[in-house]
Amino acid sequence: ATPGLINSVSKKDYDFAVSEIILNPDKPKFGESVSISAEVKNIGKLDTSFSVMLFEDINKDSTNIELIETSGLLMLSSDDSTNIEFLFAIESLTRERKFIVEVVAQYDQEESNNKLSKSVSPGFNPESIIINEIMYSPINGEPEWVELFNTTEDSICISRFTLTDILTTPKQTEILTSEFIRSNDYLVISKDSLIWDYHTSINSPTVISRFANLNNDVDGVVLKDSFGETIDSVKYSYKWGGTNGYSLERIMNVNSSTDSTNWKTSKDIELSTPGRKNSVTPFQYDLEIAELMFNPERPTLGDDV
Repeated sequence: ATPGLINSVSKKDYDFAVSEIILNPDKPKFGESVSISAEVKNIGKLDTSFSVMLFEDINKDSTNIELIETSGLLMLSSDDSTNIEFLFAIESLTRERKFIVEVVAQYDQEESNNKLSKSVSPGFNPESIIINEIMYSPINGEPEWVELFNTTEDSICISRFTLTDILTTPKQTEILTSEFIRSNDYLVISKDSLIWDYHTSINSPTVISRFANLNNDVDGVVLKDSFGETIDSVKYSYKWGGTNGYSLERIMNVNSSTDSTNWKTSKDIELSTPGRKNSVTPFQYDLEIAELMFNPERPTLGDDV
């Protein structure tokens, strides 16, 4: 209610509002430059001067607001709008960032519409991050988990990425984290912190996220970026491996995730390799003694062998 005040539904004499924050491009890829503009409306009855300020919410939680730019005094007629283009631009978008635009008008009688905020996160190319290992059939209380691998030359923050299963009723889970996956490195997403009880060490960032339960016979994992674009996906079968407490490991990260021959059961002593090189992935240089042979095969006493 508005006792003693102008009714909230009544048009004010002076009332400016920020109606939209515009990003260009609106779906930027990792490393792209992004310009920022805002639409401001004079929804009051009278003309007056105004200015516009651009802030960045550094921590994205309103605890550290930094003023970036302030416009000069401008004029706008009643029931008119204008687009304010800021000189500031994000030169290279590599992580989620949050901005606030505020209009300040002389005699403004309604301040609830003076501010607007908007976040922007980079999108990614397919297979820039891949699904590298899946623990879908754990035993003895170990939680299910998925390991990701960054194939690019840059560190990537996966904030607001999503993980989705595919059978029977797909459930999409947003990954809320500030962790980065370094270039050519790993990140583990586990359903529970109990994962550390089953491995001597996990030398990569580990995120706890209660994603959908994975079936032990046939199911899949879909990884999408913050714009909902599929970055990698795999539909696995128990016939591929990874049953009875062993993980399903990807053999080569350059080969397709949909190729059944590119996956095998882990050969590691811990039954899986979260946060480290897969046990089934060949090293760049690796010699093996495959067999030791004697001739003759069954020598008798006194034979030369």
